[in-house]
Amino acid sequence: MTKKIGVVVSGRGSNLQSILNHIDAGELPVEVAVVVSDHQEAFALQRAAKYGIPSEVVERKDCKDKAEFEDRIADALLSHGAELVVLAGFLRILSGNFISRFPHRIMNIHPALLPSF
Repeated sequence: MTKKIGVVVSGRGSNLQSILNHIDAGELPVEVAVVVSDHQEAFALQRAAKYGIPSEVVERKDCKDKAEFEDRIADALLSHGAELVVLAGFLRILSGNFISRFPHRIMNIHPALLPSF
């Protein structure tokens, strides 16, 4: 059975595109259930639309605090049936409260040179 992933992004979506390319090539047995962005203008949303993937936008400025912001992201992921969460170029630090909603089910694609950070 194919796992459903939710991809959380902030920008262009190059990591999302890489995931989609690997799915298309039969190398990654997952389905992208939803793409959630914290920026309305993120190009990643256009990439999602091209593939017919539902998307949601949750902007921090529309939330009263960080807790509401994170809850709305988590709710969007869960409402689309995401079993795993991929932070693919998401440029915010998430709290333990968010992480506890997806125990052992979050992967972060981070651009830093490891082990430097």
